[in-house]
Amino acid sequence: MFIHSIALRNLFKNKYRTFVSILMISGALVGVTLFRGYVLRTLDVIQTTIVNGQFGHLQLGTSEYWSQDYKNKKDVLLGDHKFMIEKIASIPGVTAASPRMKFYGLLSTEQMSDSAMLIGIDPAKEKTFSVGLNMIEGKDVNVEDKKILVGTSLAKRLKLKLGDSVTLVASTLDQVVNAMDFQISGIFATGAEEFDSVAAFINIIDAQKVMNSTAVDVVKISVSDVSKLEEVKSRIENKFIDKKIEVRTWYQISSLFRKVESFYNTQTGLMFSILVFIVLLGISNTVSMSLNERIGEIGTLRALGQSRLSLFNQFMLESFYLCFAALSIGAVISFFVTKIVNMANLTAEIPGASIPMPIEIGFYPQVVAGFGVALFFIVNFFTAILVIKFIRIKIVESLRHNI
Repeated sequence: MFIHSIALRNLFKNKYRTFVSILMISGALVGVTLFRGYVLRTLDVIQTTIVNGQFGHLQLGTSEYWSQDYKNKKDVLLGDHKFMIEKIASIPGVTAASPRMKFYGLLSTEQMSDSAMLIGIDPAKEKTFSVGLNMIEGKDVNVEDKKILVGTSLAKRLKLKLGDSVTLVASTLDQVVNAMDFQISGIFATGAEEFDSVAAFINIIDAQKVMNSTAVDVVKISVSDVSKLEEVKSRIENKFIDKKIEVRTWYQISSLFRKVESFYNTQTGLMFSILVFIVLLGISNTVSMSLNERIGEIGTLRALGQSRLSLFNQFMLESFYLCFAALSIGAVISFFVTKIVNMANLTAEIPGASIPMPIEIGFYPQVVAGFGVALFFIVNFFTAILVIKFIRIKIVESLRHNI
């Protein structure tokens, strides 16, 4: 207990220097955990939008469809999708299975036309569909016959509003031009400008009529437990092991999410590296000053018979206490700052977003612990190097500092 008491008393000997060290270490932890919390929360929101509004948790399609290795699209579609949906729905862990058909066409009004990506859905089977869409206009996302939901950016370009009529012109699977009139039943926003500027949802029956086909592109699948996604995926693949069927996860399908995740991870790593560098510069200065002032003390203790190892342990114990206090304070500050920012309901115009995005920060204990442990070891390792340098000074040279 005596060595612990000495370590704490030495920390309080120069309160200003101790305060500055705690401020730097805790500030680094607060900065990196808040940024990482924002990143993870943003990725969670994007994932929810992608899963519920676009791809589902899993999608089942033919191998040729996923590889895009085909000359005629109708050769790689799912003709017996109704039978497949029944089999998939009976698999443990699956909450819903519904058909999807995607194609490109031209949406026209009396004044103008624009290209669009049409997605045919079965609203009755997609109970979670509305979770991924922010309805700007329209009360319900259930797409009825001859009704269409359009993205907010696409609606702005075509100057569409609720109740307007629009004509869809597209080529069938046999390359014959087909047309169908629709009424705008809703305008949605996912927040992704790239998607909202081209996407429109229609009933799967209408999509099949336009394409002059009873087949579908893929079967969208929702699961009850995301943590068991790979397990459910394997069960589905085993059900259709005799067919040229491939099941892909939303993560495999969404190249945009992978790019965003990679970008954010790179930013986090760069930010953490910069903060660690700044902390080490500050720590090297304060520790060096502290040790330089105590060279005479080191010489006296060595002359009285205290070993270098004992001195090393004493100085490192001071560093441990300092880091522990700083990281504890940083964790508490991170928690309260997260709560304050989220309560403020802040929004920001983000490049590539079709609507103002909420600024939300998630508090993840595992993130705080991970970065905290990393900072603890980095700071103490650097401190250990400096301590070893000073305790290796010869006793006679150390004692001269007392004169």
